[in-house]
Amino acid sequence: MQKRFEKCLILLLAAAFAASFAGCAAAVPDPLETPSPLPVSDAPLSAPPSPSAAPEPTQAPEGNAPRPDFYGMTMEESYEKYGIFTYMSFSMDSWYDEGKFFQLRYLSEEGGGSVYAPMTLKYRDYPGGRTWSPVCSDPLCAHTGAAGCPLAKCNNPFCFVCMAGKVFFVGSDSVLYLFDRADNSCIALHDKLYEYKLYEQDGALYAVYQVEDADFNVRFAALKATPEGEVTELGSVGELWAVKDAPVYADKYLLDARFDAEEGKAVLCMRELDSESVNVVFETAPYAGENTDPWPGAQVLAVYGKKALFRMQYRADRQREDICLVDLVSGEGRLLASKPDTVQTWLFSDRCVIWSEERHSASDPFIVHVLFPFTGEEKTYDLSSAAAGAGGVIPASAGLSEVKNGALLVNCIYANANGMDADGNTVYEMAFFDAFEYDLSSGRGFCYEAPDLPEYASLFE
Repeated sequence: MQKRFEKCLILLLAAAFAASFAGCAAAVPDPLETPSPLPVSDAPLSAPPSPSAAPEPTQAPEGNAPRPDFYGMTMEESYEKYGIFTYMSFSMDSWYDEGKFFQLRYLSEEGGGSVYAPMTLKYRDYPGGRTWSPVCSDPLCAHTGAAGCPLAKCNNPFCFVCMAGKVFFVGSDSVLYLFDRADNSCIALHDKLYEYKLYEQDGALYAVYQVEDADFNVRFAALKATPEGEVTELGSVGELWAVKDAPVYADKYLLDARFDAEEGKAVLCMRELDSESVNVVFETAPYAGENTDPWPGAQVLAVYGKKALFRMQYRADRQREDICLVDLVSGEGRLLASKPDTVQTWLFSDRCVIWSEERHSASDPFIVHVLFPFTGEEKTYDLSSAAAGAGGVIPASAGLSEVKNGALLVNCIYANANGMDADGNTVYEMAFFDAFEYDLSSGRGFCYEAPDLPEYASLFE
């Protein structure tokens, strides 16, 4: 029964993640005036540029999808420049390698649905591939533990990282393995990884995990592994606030973060490995209002050389989420975006960060920033002008979804009445629909046909 429950939980998490990867947008801004986002304590890293002059508008292609020549890049070119975007607490690039996207899936694509159905690691061409193939390429392998498949122990949808033709994964036995896709060989690299997080950074695998010393005291360790199988234990620390969200910096520190609810501020610090040294790098100024979130949080989402993307979540009159880019050397921080409720106003990859300025109605301009933290290059786009040139308006409840073929996709939540609850209130079913697409290189815009449903925003007017 316990194993069945664990597999159910894993499948639910995987399904939720797959839904989020398919596109994210959001609910609607409150029509009432909202509090200012959490202020940062230092000057910005650099002043943001003014919006680029809108290019000559191009008439949108006919039909409810852009023509192939709408896009200025191939998907491979788009990936090389922008990466794969997410809003979760790890980079999606960990699941991409050599033009393939990897995911833990049912062994039989037609036999899914049962918690007892066997699963294995599969891949498909990214982004348009429809066929999923087992990563283990042995034609005689049944891809199960009983068949001796080397990937049978990879049974957690968040436990693997792909790079350079290899797959790193932590098995059900808490061992870190390295699988070579060229010959289906699999070797053990390190044992006893508990409460771990794996991620790719600077061409190597990093793992942060729990260990116990001789007196059974819990410590938090980090290691680095190369695709060639070389493992370096980087050390450990005695305390972590963000247990599974503390990335390694400069192979010497763990970046730790928390939201101090009593002080009303978020704190980012460096914990030196094999030392009790803790250095506060950055903290926000105290928020003027009262935080009412019982579990406010903060974590480092990504490290870009000497800069870190820092997220904080808190609640004032409603749920808010701010992201800052922090210089880990100078301690300077720049507030990039403040996201009210669930309107998705930012995305990040291992290459860049995209965010939109907060808006409250369809008449507000939809301004988008694209920042490459490694180089400092930043571009600003006015998508509202492009939408107007294509004969449309970006809906009020539109949010950022993804970048494909070098084009930024914006989608929107619509509401459909779906019965009444016990108190007689209308229950709404929410659905995402593509709203607008903007080619970042050419400035072309395409407005998708809106469904015959009310925008989610209309529920609050």
